[in-house]
Amino acid sequence: MKPYIKIADGEIIVFKSFETYIIDKLLVDKRNISYPLEMKMAKKLAAISKDQKFWNSVPETKVNSLTYFAKKENLDIIKYLHEQFVKDEWVKFIQSKINRLDFSKESSTLSEQKVGEDVNIKKKINSITDFLKYG
Repeated sequence: MKPYIKIADGEIIVFKSFETYIIDKLLVDKRNISYPLEMKMAKKLAAISKDQKFWNSVPETKVNSLTYFAKKENLDIIKYLHEQFVKDEWVKFIQSKINRLDFSKESSTLSEQKVGEDVNIKKKINSITDFLKYG
């Protein structure tokens, strides 16, 4: 199991699960909450993405309860942000690969000489259309 880590005031905080990381990241007051309810909502958010890099890229907006994301519009915002994050990461990945490739040194020349003999292929005529085309 991958540990989820947060560095706060120079101190490393390790979370037991991704859901506890989400609760810590998004909630204003972590002491006065209904823990089972918040865990249920955190699991829904974790179903979108368990990538800590994505959740760190989400704008810092603290809410009183994760039930804020039970509303479809608010959950759709997180899904949209995740799609954008994935696209941006894919573009960065492609750019890093393109920067490593160098095709300028490769060249090829085609000769004017024939290498082999031409092969004539007779196509079997199965229909009137084939007869008119290849006849």
